Amino acid sequence: TGGGAAYGRSASPVGPEAVWLGADPVRVHLGWEEGRLRARPVPLAAAWLEHAAWTAPGVVWGGGGDPAVFRVDLAGGTTERVSLPAPVRALAALPGGDGIVIATWDGGLTVLDVRTRERSPLPGTERPASFLVPAPDGRSLLVGSSPDLVVQPLGAGDGQVVHLHGTRVRTLLPQPDGGLWVVGGSGADEIDPDGAATRRSVEPAVRLVRCGDAWWLGEQDGAIRRMGGPVLARLPTWIEAMNCTPDGSRLAAGSRTRTSLLDARSGAVLREMEGSALAVSPDGAVWNAADDVVLRVPPDGGEAEVISDPGRTYTIVASPTSVWAGTSTGVVWSLAPEVRRVGYLGGLVR
Repeated sequence: TGGGAAYGRSASPVGPEAVWLGADPVRVHLGWEEGRLRARPVPLAAAWLEHAAWTAPGVVWGGGGDPAVFRVDLAGGTTERVSLPAPVRALAALPGGDGIVIATWDGGLTVLDVRTRERSPLPGTERPASFLVPAPDGRSLLVGSSPDLVVQPLGAGDGQVVHLHGTRVRTLLPQPDGGLWVVGGSGADEIDPDGAATRRSVEPAVRLVRCGDAWWLGEQDGAIRRMGGPVLARLPTWIEAMNCTPDGSRLAAGSRTRTSLLDARSGAVLREMEGSALAVSPDGAVWNAADDVVLRVPPDGGEAEVISDPGRTYTIVASPTSVWAGTSTGVVWSLAPEVRRVGYLGGLVR
């Protein structure tokens, strides 16, 4: 790791054909090289990189436990450190890739010009921020400041504060009209396109997804239901993942120990499976991992196919053309279109 340990907690997309993968204690770049997928360790200074954003093809900015952000050139394999007054709590790339907005643990937001490395505070942002997402209009920033959401202009001016029901923002779902669903730890709020008001709120909810002609909620107690409707299924613990098949016909919901597959039209439970790692691939297949077995439920809902044992799977991710699995022993597998070991990361793949 280039002289120090790096700790990553997640997989982060950094371009159309590449992804960051976090492992203990390695950070790698997984992408296509000469027509084949290769896992390549990236030299990082000693750091805990928990947040990443890409500003240009092959260029990633990351931060975490160190009071600094790191610029990683994936093609050249080089890393540059830019010092900050405090560790990074969240970061996001600005539209156009000319800068990044950084939230640090000492409060407030800073804009870093990626060309000059100059830092400037964003006015009116003294509240601590737990997440940053550029708004679709490119003129404002969605700032998570529990238990509120702040719509912060990127120019001068104070942000608009929207009070939320959730205590921790877990999911942001933009709507075609510019509105936004914000899902927190105990509720979901639909925000107006201008961010000035709340259209409606639902409680309790920790997951929200559009499937078929309805919104579906996953709740803290494991309940699964349509918005405004009765409970149709219940898992042993709170809902950690919800996915809809591309045609809107089936909903997959997973807790820490079990996964349910429902008919999105009738609400009937089609199948229950052990395991929590869950993904839906573009062909409509549902992928589920339990212990040392990965199951693929075909698009027609027929008999599940058992995939060759890749080891104890911790996470499954579906891309437009492939399905990936990461294991507790640090192995990354390609499960589709063929089962193939891609590489070894050295620790738990998150």
